[in-house]
Amino acid sequence: MGTLVAGAQEPVKLSLQDALKMALQNNTNILNSDLDLKIAQKKVWETLASGLPHIDAKGGYQHIFKVPTLSFGGQTKLSTGPEIPWDNTTQSGTINSVVLSTGEALRLNMEAGEPIELAVKNNTTFDFTVSQLIFSGSYFVGLQATRVFYGYTQQSAEKTRLDVVETVINTYNMLQLAEESRKILTQNLENINKTLYEVAEMNKQGFLEKTDVDQLELTANTIKNAMNQIDSNLDMGYRLLKIQIGMEEIVKVELSDPLESGESLTATSLQLISEPFSLERNVDYQLIQTSEKAATLELKLAKTGYLPTIAGFYNHTEKVNAPAFDFAPRDLIGINLSLPIFSSGERMAGVSQKASS
Repeated sequence: MGTLVAGAQEPVKLSLQDALKMALQNNTNILNSDLDLKIAQKKVWETLASGLPHIDAKGGYQHIFKVPTLSFGGQTKLSTGPEIPWDNTTQSGTINSVVLSTGEALRLNMEAGEPIELAVKNNTTFDFTVSQLIFSGSYFVGLQATRVFYGYTQQSAEKTRLDVVETVINTYNMLQLAEESRKILTQNLENINKTLYEVAEMNKQGFLEKTDVDQLELTANTIKNAMNQIDSNLDMGYRLLKIQIGMEEIVKVELSDPLESGESLTATSLQLISEPFSLERNVDYQLIQTSEKAATLELKLAKTGYLPTIAGFYNHTEKVNAPAFDFAPRDLIGINLSLPIFSSGERMAGVSQKASS
């Protein structure tokens, strides 16, 4: 709206409908409630996604300073050489010896086998895991609770809108009454000043007492004080209205709607009276019902603490440098079960607390 530029010289003609439209677009309470509604939508999806399949990837690097080895033993060999002492570490040496008739010694020696490394010095590992929640009482109840919370946020946003509309209407009507009162007082002051002039002239001629003049002057001063008070109220009222509708304070505002009175006011009142009242459509009643649902779900959530949690998973591991003998499986599939057994009465106390509230 081009007329709302800061520093505009011409006052803005503002009807009640225009004020309500601006308030619904710019009021900070409404903007905050809309933001809360978006956050509630994200919360519902966050809770829902926690029970859907999850895929996680993990990478790792390791360096082993001394790689462990394993030897499966060597081979036996006949030799006429000198006897070799037995070595338990390498499992090698002379096992047995026989002296031939020629006097030559024939020895049966065990030679050490080639050691096999059980790992690699430098290795990079990648793990991929797919997990899926199979059963969780808290998840299903939490999903219901987030939906109830979203409904409560919607109702709170609607209540905020209704409160802002009511506040803007009250402020607009208050300004209308103040403006009309100022017009009446201005007209009265003009009449009093005119009468005061005439009475003062008659007093100068000796036809009236000075007390008559003083009484009219007092009445005029009373009206002026009342007008000053109304001017102060109007200034505060217009500032309040600008805050409510999100308008810059520097902008001058004039009300364009006339004060409703007479037949128009009677017709509006009759229309309001003739509308049927429905308790279910009342926002405050809806909020109370939603709060009761939330309390019931909190009790159910406390009771789910006695139920197990079951989740399935699939894991795949890839190694850049695999050792010659690798006993770790590349693919795994399984189920995890978490079963609450004993909590020293903690869960019971939580259920009792929710049941009492």
